[in-house]
Amino acid sequence: MPDAGTDLLVSGRAAPKWPTVVMIAAASVTLGIVLLSLWRIQTEVAPSPTAQPYTVATARAGVVGQSAAIRAEVRWGRAPVARNLVTGTVTSVALEDTAMAHNGQELYSVDLRPVHVAAGSTPAFRDLEEGMTGPDVRQLQAMLAVQGWLRSSPDGIFGPSTKSAVRNWQLSDGEKATGAVARGRVLFVPTLPARLSLDRQSVSVGALLAGNEPAVIELATDPQIEAALSADLLARVQDGARSTLAAEGSTWTGVIRSTEVGQDGTGKAVLGQKDGSSCGEQCPFVPGSEDSVQVRGEVVLVPRTQGTVVPVAAIRSAGTDRYVVDARGHRHPVTILASASGRAVVDGIEPRMRVRISAETSE
Repeated sequence: MPDAGTDLLVSGRAAPKWPTVVMIAAASVTLGIVLLSLWRIQTEVAPSPTAQPYTVATARAGVVGQSAAIRAEVRWGRAPVARNLVTGTVTSVALEDTAMAHNGQELYSVDLRPVHVAAGSTPAFRDLEEGMTGPDVRQLQAMLAVQGWLRSSPDGIFGPSTKSAVRNWQLSDGEKATGAVARGRVLFVPTLPARLSLDRQSVSVGALLAGNEPAVIELATDPQIEAALSADLLARVQDGARSTLAAEGSTWTGVIRSTEVGQDGTGKAVLGQKDGSSCGEQCPFVPGSEDSVQVRGEVVLVPRTQGTVVPVAAIRSAGTDRYVVDARGHRHPVTILASASGRAVVDGIEPRMRVRISAETSE
């Protein structure tokens, strides 16, 4: 009979292996889950690449300037300078509108007899004839000399030569040659030539004149020039800014002398010359029948300035200092010379430098 111990050794089975397999499989599954979780966490949490916080522009040589269109009124002041001194009916008007009048020029006629104008500070107050003396005689002689009728120098003495000159003048004018000048047939005004007009309320064809009516009006030699400004334009216009106006094919250049704000926020600008005059001696504007003209022009808001131009958005501030940042991040101090329409001319950098444009205020 076999030995029991031996039988046990021979017939005994090997220990089962399934627990080990199960453990390996479980570990593999666990590892896979962990890796998958890590991958998902990495995918969900990893930030996207950061966008570049600025753009880059190139500084270039250029010009910056800005002007605005304006409409201005040129207006002349009026002052009466002579009164009518004759009676009768106005039969013609020689001075239709405001015009430049000269010594001896006919203004109007009464009862078919002309009324002339002459320069002089003494008003007409009497008939002038041979034998008289005085400043009014001298003024009459000056008029005759300008027209070539009197060849001697005015001396204030109504002598034979003056009488002869008056007769020749009357004949040329179609009048009776009396050699004397009736009161009011020559009206004296302070200076000639001058821009004169007639008082239309008194002197018009068919009007009956009784004497002493306002007759001759002088327009100021230097008109006032004013331009209406919107509230936005008023805020941007500077005193002393250059302005130009065009009229009759000519261009007038002046400056903004002053501005005034109205209650509604709009205002006006007074234009003139740097020397304090309004239009100046070379004023190209000519008054119309209303003693004013409307003209168009422009005012300079930002003078044309040449230099290195960069976008205004590229200029940054540090207190009162201004600077730009180049593409590599280096600061360059600049001085703003002019700016308009989003561009600025700066001093401190050269053209072709690439500068950053960013909303940030510092680097």
